[in-house]
Amino acid sequence: MSEALQQPLAEGAEVRAKDYLEALDWIKVLRSRLEEILQRCQAFVVPAILGTATHLDNPEELICFQDFWNLCGMSVLSIPLFQSTSGMPLGVQLVGPLAGEARLLRTARWLEATVRGESFSEE
Repeated sequence: MSEALQQPLAEGAEVRAKDYLEALDWIKVLRSRLEEILQRCQAFVVPAILGTATHLDNPEELICFQDFWNLCGMSVLSIPLFQSTSGMPLGVQLVGPLAGEARLLRTARWLEATVRGESFSEE
């Protein structure tokens, strides 16, 4: 195995079962709080990555923000909604409720249409 893979595996082996089970409980608490907020809005709009898209030859520079949402099991999608002055895509993530993919896709279509100045219809 590569050294890059060996290090996280060694760190994971040091985690005690008690600590792991407590961390799983926190996921439930976080998801519950997020679900409460999402009862009052369609989705969160958050950055997809730090800055604009990077060139494929520099993937290590890419800092993504989806890990927290994935940990909590939330519905997430990214949209290249804007463009930087250098021409690179600037994406946003829409975060919706657990198993809320259909609602999230409708919200994404509405957001794209609104940003582009187009009318939106749910037909």
